[in-house]
Amino acid sequence: MGGGARTLVISAFFIPLFFLSSSEAYSEDGIKSNDRIYNRGGDIGDVTGIFNSNTSAEGGAAIYNTGKIGNITADFINNEAQARGGAIANGSAGVIGNITGDFIGNISSADGGAISNEGAISAIINSNFINNTVKNVDEYEFLQDDVYGGAIYTKKDLNIIADNGVSIFSGNKVDDDGVIVQNAIYADRGGIFSKEPVITLEAKNYGQIIFDDQIDGNAKGYQLHLKGDKTSEISFNNSIKNAHITLEETNVNVRDGVYISDNKSLDVKSGILNIANMNSTAINYEKFTVNGSININSVDVDLANNSMGHFSADEYGESNGNIDVKGVNLISDSHDSATKVLFADSSYADTVTYSGASHAYSTIYKYNVGYNPDDGFFTFVRSSGSMNPSDNFNPSVLTTPVSAQSGAYSTQMQTFNYAFQHADNFMSLPIFERIALKESGRYAMTGSAGIYSPLLTRIENAGYWVKPYVSFENIPLRNGPKVNTIAYGSLIGFDSSIKPVKYGFDRVLTGYIGYNGASQNYSGVDTYQNGGLLGGTVTLYRGNFFNAITLSAGASLGESHTMYGKDNFTMLLAGIGNKLGYNFEFKDGKYIIQPSMLMSYTFVNTFDYTNSAGVHIDSDPLHAIQLTPGVKFIMNTKNGWQPYVGINMVWNILNKNKVTANNVRLPEMSIKPYVQYGLGVQKRIKDKFLAFGQAMVSNGGRNGVSLSFGIRWFIGK
Repeated sequence: MGGGARTLVISAFFIPLFFLSSSEAYSEDGIKSNDRIYNRGGDIGDVTGIFNSNTSAEGGAAIYNTGKIGNITADFINNEAQARGGAIANGSAGVIGNITGDFIGNISSADGGAISNEGAISAIINSNFINNTVKNVDEYEFLQDDVYGGAIYTKKDLNIIADNGVSIFSGNKVDDDGVIVQNAIYADRGGIFSKEPVITLEAKNYGQIIFDDQIDGNAKGYQLHLKGDKTSEISFNNSIKNAHITLEETNVNVRDGVYISDNKSLDVKSGILNIANMNSTAINYEKFTVNGSININSVDVDLANNSMGHFSADEYGESNGNIDVKGVNLISDSHDSATKVLFADSSYADTVTYSGASHAYSTIYKYNVGYNPDDGFFTFVRSSGSMNPSDNFNPSVLTTPVSAQSGAYSTQMQTFNYAFQHADNFMSLPIFERIALKESGRYAMTGSAGIYSPLLTRIENAGYWVKPYVSFENIPLRNGPKVNTIAYGSLIGFDSSIKPVKYGFDRVLTGYIGYNGASQNYSGVDTYQNGGLLGGTVTLYRGNFFNAITLSAGASLGESHTMYGKDNFTMLLAGIGNKLGYNFEFKDGKYIIQPSMLMSYTFVNTFDYTNSAGVHIDSDPLHAIQLTPGVKFIMNTKNGWQPYVGINMVWNILNKNKVTANNVRLPEMSIKPYVQYGLGVQKRIKDKFLAFGQAMVSNGGRNGVSLSFGIRWFIGK
């Protein structure tokens, strides 16, 4: 009757196990490993051991029972039956006590990959069912049209208990002619007049029952009782189908509301039902009652179609419990600024509470969220009432305008501030020293050089310079969020020697390259840019007047981290700036007042991209014009130190760009006017070097501090 082990056949009379003397097969405690039990109406007491790799052409490769068996404490591994019950087949007259053990890798070719039950089993306690399979195989004699129960098939009541232990159902499946369904238990009916089978899952004393596979049953229905105590949990990571579900006392966790949607009824008598997520469709029952608690972590809301996940029924029982919605997930946008969506029938609307955030985000907009227990409707209002239009949008779609303004544009403005390095150094000198330097190439006075003389400085010669910088600011964008930003980088340049040109002007040509980076943080979004640029400057001098014009272009790669994931984008930036100024000298140049005007134009183009939420971001180029009048107060000391104090007023008179998200126009953001003030110093070091540093504070449209320092070294004799 079987293969791979001996079969013990027991007839319909009681045989005490100690009368069976074969030391190879039996002991007073029961049957040893790898011996199949075929109990035809007998009474054989308790069974212990390991049943490994038994095979049978009939049902129950390890145990076939139509009699009475006591408690079974055994592991069943890789047994295979060509009929029902890969490990155990319990017939309609069969009675089995408690079963405790692990069922791993068992296979049947009819119902019940591990256990087929048509009789009575007291309970299955602290047992695991892993990777059991029922499959429909054409060549087997007992072939059925359909097969059921990847781990357990039952026509009778079944109790599964986790008592200070764990019961796991995972990897069990039904293979019906190649159609594979993850299934743990199938509850069937014996006949037309047979009662519904009752499956009881009981977790107590910190016990856990975990289903990674579904529970299913005859379409006519069956009872699924979930019970236990407050210390324990029953978890479903797959669906329950065709059941009348009752919950008492214990904690039940369901990963998705759809897992309990295809059932007859739900009655939460007591205890807690925790649902991680409900999709936007209704869960329909014949009857729905709540007198315990249901906690829903998140409910999907389809505003475009006025629907959200909720419980619906043909009949509602008297409910005095609580349904708490802890959050909503907006999967679409409403057509109107305000939308009402039904969540609860009037019969239980007053049992619902909303404990989630007062606002929620769709992929584009931000909505205020509220629930009305009088009518069971949630309300979603798109207009927040804020004076700032960006408050109405999901921060994840604002990356482009925020990055264009506080990232690329701010970086370009930093370049303009630092690209006029030669003029900043040279125009700090008194005029008679500048003239002497131009004319002699090396100025050394025979008499007293004065307390502010640079003496052997070769500032008229060609030279290299490097200028790192960093700024720490928050930028309250007009029509945008407040952005915490850090900008950093370094410019490396080369200045030509001073050369005379037409109309009494002298000229210096400068070329520079630079690395620039920036990071922005706002409303939970983190954005980073890294790039480089090339530029050139022409500086003209005449007496106390100077004018410098610079042109630069570069690119930057951006990376933004939002609530949906990581977005990547590319930015091109270019600009032209012109700075002119004049020195007013006092006490032979010991004190200099230098008013100036910086005018600039910036171009920033962010290439279109689709963000991680699937929203297409389309951006027109940013065209920005900046006016920066300022004044420096410079002092020349006799030991070569040149400290100064500066103040600038910055106006951005044109700096808006059009950005859309799925053709929805986003707010046009800009940087408000701001004041910069601070101090700096430069020092001639011997005959070859000039060191300089500066700290500037910003207030208004930009708030923070900018630091720069550097060194210039001269070449030539």
